[in-house]
Parts: sequence; C-alpha cells; structure tokens
Amino acid sequence: MSARGTFDICFYVVIDPDARRALWVRHTVRRGKDETGEAMSWAAAFSDAGPPLALKSIHPEDAVPFPFPEQLTLGDASFESTRAKGTVSAAGRTITWELAFDEAHGTVQRSPRVLSRLPLPAHAEHVHARTKVTGFWDVDGERHVLGPRARMVQARIGGTSQPQEIFWLWAPSFDEPRDEGGLELVAARPRRAAWVPRVASLVLTAEGLSIDGTSVSRTARTRVKLVRPGVLEVRSHAGKRLLVTRAYAEPSSFVGYVYRGPDGSEVYVAQSDVGRCEVSVWRRHGLSLSLERVLHAHACAIEIHQPEPLPGFSYIRWEDTGPAARPSRSPALASADARAVPLPRIDDVLALGLSYVDHVRETGSRAPESPIVFRKHLRSLRVAHADASPMVVTPTSDEMLAALESIEPGVSALLRERWDVLPPLMDYEVELGLVLLETVRAQDLANPSCAPRFAWFLANDLTARSCQILGEDQKDPYAYWAVAKGFPEFLPVSSMALPRAEASLDTLPDLELSTRVNGQLRQQARTTSLIYSPRQMLVAASRFLGGDLPAGLALLTGTPAGVGLHVPRWKKAIADVALDRFGKLRAAMSAHARGGTLLHAGDEVVCSATGLGDLRVTIGDPRPR
Repeated sequence: MSARGTFDICFYVVIDPDARRALWVRHTVRRGKDETGEAMSWAAAFSDAGPPLALKSIHPEDAVPFPFPEQLTLGDASFESTRAKGTVSAAGRTITWELAFDEAHGTVQRSPRVLSRLPLPAHAEHVHARTKVTGFWDVDGERHVLGPRARMVQARIGGTSQPQEIFWLWAPSFDEPRDEGGLELVAARPRRAAWVPRVASLVLTAEGLSIDGTSVSRTARTRVKLVRPGVLEVRSHAGKRLLVTRAYAEPSSFVGYVYRGPDGSEVYVAQSDVGRCEVSVWRRHGLSLSLERVLHAHACAIEIHQPEPLPGFSYIRWEDTGPAARPSRSPALASADARAVPLPRIDDVLALGLSYVDHVRETGSRAPESPIVFRKHLRSLRVAHADASPMVVTPTSDEMLAALESIEPGVSALLRERWDVLPPLMDYEVELGLVLLETVRAQDLANPSCAPRFAWFLANDLTARSCQILGEDQKDPYAYWAVAKGFPEFLPVSSMALPRAEASLDTLPDLELSTRVNGQLRQQARTTSLIYSPRQMLVAASRFLGGDLPAGLALLTGTPAGVGLHVPRWKKAIADVALDRFGKLRAAMSAHARGGTLLHAGDEVVCSATGLGDLRVTIGDPRPR
C-alpha cells in the first residue's frame, strides 16, 4: 500500500463532433493524510439537444491497486490499452459505455519538457491525444453510437497535491474544412497566488498550419483569461502570428464536481464537452495585424478547475453521487414593470444615427442638423425574452463581402486583394425604440395636438463595424450602415413594451439605458439626453419614407456613448487626412486583434432600460452553412 497523502487519476473524454455529443469518464483514488481515502468513478454524458447528466460511484480506497495499473478495474468500470467500458448509476439514473480505440505508443507532449524533471507536487502523463474511437454509450437506456469523426483524449494525473487551478480546452477537429486538425490547451498552476506563475501550452494543427506552444518561450507568451463563467480566452504568440482563441459554453451545458485533495482541501471542477471554439489567426505586417484565417470547432471540451465555485453552476459534492440540482439563472434578471404590454407587431424598421451628444463626440463626428435616418432590414429583427440569452450568429467573411458587393459592385475584389479574411468587428448599441400602434399622417405631425399611439421598447442594434467603416467618405455612407446592421438577428428586441405616457410629442421619456458586456458596465445614459424629440424623429422618418407612417413601423432612436468602437475627434481628424477607408479598417482590425472593446465570440451583452427589464444576447461564431 502506498504512502498516505497521494492521489491518482485516469480520465478520458470522447467527443462526437457531428452529433455534438460527448462522454467524460474519470477514475480517481485518494489516500488522505488523515488516514481517509476513497476510489471513485465519475461519468458525464453531454448532448447539444439538452442538459448534461453527471453521476458518480464511490468505492473503498482498497478497491483498486495504487497507483492505477495499466489495466484498471474499478467497480463496474474498466480501462485497458485498447478498450474501455463501464456503468455508473445513481438516483435511478444510469450511464453505460463500451468503447474501442487504437493503442497508444508513447506519451504526447503538452507542456514544457523541463517540468517533468522538476520535483512538482503533481505530474501528468498525456497518452491519447486525438485517437479514433468506436462504440457507444447509453443514458438511461437511450443509446448513442459513435460516428466516424469521434475522437478520444486520455491522460493520467497523480502526485501529492492537486493543482488549485487548471484551464483545459480540447477541440478534436475543426469544421472548416472538415480535416483532422485540432487544438489542445493546458494551463495550470499549483496554487492560486500572485507569485505562482501559470504555465499555459497551446498546440494547434490544421490544414497548412501547425503550431507547437510547449516550449518555455512559447508558454511564457501565452495568456489565458476566464472572461466570464463558461468562457475562456487564450492569446498566444507564434513567430509573426498572434492566435486569439475563444472557447465558450452556456452554464447550463456544464457539469460540476467537487474534488478533494490528499490534504482535505477541495477544488471545484466544471466541464462542458459540447462547447464551441473560434481561433483567429492574425499575422503581423509591421505595426498592423491582418486576419489570416479563422478556425471553428463546434464541439469542444472546456474545463475550469479552481478553488471556488463558479456563480450559477451546479456541483456534485464529494460525498454525493449525483445528479446535481440545476441552479436558477444567476445573477437575477430585472424584468419589465406592471405598465409593460406585449410588444406589438413590427412590420418595418427605421433607425436614427448620432442622436446623443456624447455618442457624437466619442465617434469623432459632428452632430447632424437633422436626424440621420436609414432602414434596418426586417430580417435582423428577433424578439428575445428576459429569461433567455439567445445566440446571435456573426456573419462569415463571404457573407459580408456579398452584402457589400450588393451596394458597391467591385468592392469585394478590392477587399480580397488586401485581406484573406474580413472580420465583422462586432459592436453593441443599446437603444430605445418606438413602434407605432396606428397610422400617422405626415401633415398631422406639424399639429401640436398630434398624439399618435405608440409604445417604447428596448433594442440592441448590433453592428458589423467593418462594413460600416468601409462606407466612410462614400457618396451614401448610410447604405453601408444599413448593411452593417442588417444581418440576420442583428436586432434583438424586448418582448415587452411601454405604452407612450408623455403628454406631447415634444417630450422625451425619462428612462435609464445601460449596457453590460460580460458583467462590465459599458453604456449608461438617460433618454432625456437625446438630441431630438419624438416629433422631430417622426418627421424625419416621414421624409425618409416620403409620406405617412404606417402602424407597425418601428423607429430606433439611437445609442448613447460607450460603444466598442470609439475614436477621439483629434484621432479621427488625423485619420481622415492620412488614411483612406481601407487604412481606417486596417487600424480598427489591428486594435481589435490586440484586445480593444469590440465583441468576441462568447461575449454576453445585457442591455437594460427602466421599466423594460433586461435584454440578453450571446455573440456566437459563424455556423457551418
């Protein structure tokens, strides 16, 4: 029998990317310093079609030799060199699996070799990296047979002290093209302390691209950040390339376990094996960066292992066998007040631009003499509910080029000459909208007693800034605004509306608008700061349409300061002299690659308005068409 105060773990993950299903199995034995010990088998089954199931079986510590042998048997589960099978049952639920795979030959390097020679409290042996696997698993008797692209990863971890922090990301393959490439990130540190460095290694392979980030120099230039619960960002440098990786999954797709180390301390492990991953490959050209390639994996594993639980996540306690109760959404959402009514039908959408003084200032523009009006395509409309966080899929480079070509023939060729890929440069804009409940005649708007029925609603005017920037200095720049804001579902709106309560069309409602991105406050203003009154807005809309305003017409009133793309007036003045529109786009792309405040895949944007509650959306990467 081995010494007290040690642990040994064997785990494997199987992902079937075409079905977006996955299985996670972990066998662990702990021999505590306090003379206690346990052996356990953990199993979790994931499906994109519904919530995951996580179960655990507990056995005496002497149920298995220590450390784990090459051929392991623990309760009803076993793991051998070319096959694995088992059953874990708890609370009337069952997960059963039977897998076959190729035998591993040697270990896979996923961290600097020097670490294996240091007297660290824990060491890992990475055996299978992206191994073909066949077989099935059952969840409560419902069978899933693995598809041809199913892959497995497997490793062992053991020592005297479990690391307090581990971030792990594994994408067994990319979707465009459907090749055998993949990505794995391992980032860890034994203690959560400022003086303890985090070692992060990223290995990526794709068609025509291979990056090994396991050297000491590469790990020193790789940074990992937990953007929000369930979202990891990795920024790594490889020669003249900068890789920006975003992996994300909603909290409801995670399972959680509480692990106990040999010293009795506990860590919280949350994992989703049906996450999504986007890798942006940027190339340096002097001081600028251009997007060389974007890789997407729509099935990946994300593990977040730390000393404290993630808010809104559920965990199976060390003593329990699961499944864990699903928590309510956290933090609590603000909902619409009693005055609100269901959002009326919207048949057409017009939008105003540069209607707040502070927003005019942050964009380096000048306030227009009359409201700027342009049409926002109705396909962009999406009614969202306060308790949901719908995913807005960003357009691909080809989709943006096609949209731009429709208003400027020949521009797509000019862009392809300059860049391999056009990024959308996504931005948010909280706005108060109004929707007419009756037809308004154009001549009646001049009458001070005109008081048409309409209702206020909350909107997020999402924008692909790259398309908007290309319209600068063009004959009709607002046509580019319409393109930038007109992609499918780029206008999420609240499901509730506030009937107009103002006595006159010359009076603005006093509501507070705000935007938070991943919990960080970005926009906050009162609607009384609008430059134009409702009457002026409706008059401008009537001129744009050339006549009466029909019932069902929605009008977005503009956004206050705090958007992601903000340019001081002095900087814009210099850019107007020194750069053409392509140069301005290049500068915006470089700023975005280095960080900036524009949106990335996985970001959650929460817009709020007094009386209308919250409007949540998550930014998603493009889906395979």
